[in-house]
Amino acid sequence: MTDSKTLIEAMIAALHGGSLRVIDLTKTLNAQTPIIQLPPDMAPLPPVEIETIANFDERGAYTYLNKITFAEHAGTHFDAPNHWISGRDYADGATDTIPVDNFISEACVIDLSAEAANDEDFLMEPEHVLAWEKVHGEIPEMCWVLMRTDWSKRSDAADFLNMREDGA
Repeated sequence: MTDSKTLIEAMIAALHGGSLRVIDLTKTLNAQTPIIQLPPDMAPLPPVEIETIANFDERGAYTYLNKITFAEHAGTHFDAPNHWISGRDYADGATDTIPVDNFISEACVIDLSAEAANDEDFLMEPEHVLAWEKVHGEIPEMCWVLMRTDWSKRSDAADFLNMREDGA
């Protein structure tokens, strides 16, 4: 059996050797970051606000510090299982109780960017996953499944949110 140290050393060697890639999926938070719009009967979510506290100046000659305020659904994030009512009773379903080991795994990307470009209301269905598996093989247990839509290329908040007068 391989011990943890050996596995970590192998991962570092693979990263440095180019046979393992880590892909940053984050988007920079700023005042223009789109925020999910909730129904009027729900509490509104605040926009992203970044206030400079010190910038190597009289407020802190040796530091650059910011106060950042935003709702948990701003920018790049994941939803914990207990985020929706369907997962409220899920044991260890909060972001702080999910075992950290679950966050490091291989990933498969189901590229549905063409479908999303042709239909702004596109929804991924089970048959899309089955079609992907037919080509690439069964998705392994504990594998991250990422749906590529290229929606992240929409920098305008209104375009990103895709809201219409009917609220859909």
